[in-house]
Parts: sequence; C-alpha cells; structure tokens
Amino acid sequence: MFRKLRWMGLGALIAYFFDPQSGRGRRAEARQRVPALLRRTSAKAGRAGKAASSQATAVKAKATHRSEAEKPQPDDVTLDDRVAPVLLTSALASGLRGLGKLITAGGGLREADLARQVGVPPWKLKSMRAQARGWDQGGLATALKAVAVADAEVKGAADDADFALERAILTVARARMNS
Repeated sequence: MFRKLRWMGLGALIAYFFDPQSGRGRRAEARQRVPALLRRTSAKAGRAGKAASSQATAVKAKATHRSEAEKPQPDDVTLDDRVAPVLLTSALASGLRGLGKLITAGGGLREADLARQVGVPPWKLKSMRAQARGWDQGGLATALKAVAVADAEVKGAADDADFALERAILTVARARMNS
C-alpha cells in the first residue's frame, strides 16, 4: 500500500517538474529555493546544537559548583573597605558629564560624529539616550554641581567622605525626579 503511494507521489513530482508548459520555470525556481532551504535548515541545526551545548555546559557547571556555600552579601562595612568614595564620585561625575554632552549636542549629527563629540564609543549611545530621557538641562546642571562639591569634599575638603557621597547621590536623585 505505502509502496504504491510512494510511486504515485514520485510520478506526480515528475509530472510537475517536467510539464511541457510550466516545467522549465518550476525547475529553475526549485534550483534557487532548494539551496536556500538547505542553508536555513543548516543554520537552524547549528543554533540548536549551540543551544544544547551551552545548556549541557550550564548543567555541568551547576553540578560542579553545587557543593559550594553561598557567598554572603557584603554589608556597609565591607563595601566601605572595598570601594573608596573617590572612585564613586569620579564615576558619577563622568557619567553625568557624558549625559550633559549628549543632551547639549546639536541635532542632525551622524551616530559616529555624535559619539565622537560626546566622547564615547558609538555602541554606548543607545544606553546613554535611555539614561538621558529623564533629564533636562537644569536638573543635570544641579546634579553636576552636587557631584563637583562632593568630589572636593571626598578628596579632603570635608571630614566625612561617606556623608558627602551620600548627600551627592540624594541630590542627583532629587534633580532627576524634578527634571
């Protein structure tokens, strides 16, 4: 039964491709479509293989590290020992300066020119645009002034560097919410 159906299907396929009126066009279309289908199928199989490989690697890593104890979350004292307030104010100032350059940049620039003007690689512009959405120029100026004051205080102008950093972060948050 199935053998007969197979031969009938083969006969219909031959009749389809060797039809005197449309067979030539159908064969040409098949010559174009079959390699593309094979490429797509091969790419899907490659992606599936990579996914399976990465899942196997993850399972192996999970099994290997299962016996390790969970690391405790650092508390304020630990963070105080590890991260100097000078580094945090410097990073905060750098990020706000970049946002300021982006907000004040003229319109109509190409991506590469805008990235050069702001001083960042082109791939970083997308995340900076997302960060800049909640800011206006006044709020950004207020935040930059607060960070500049905190930078001076952290570097010795005040007795408590941690308090200066905390005040700067709160001022920056308020300036963003009021923008």
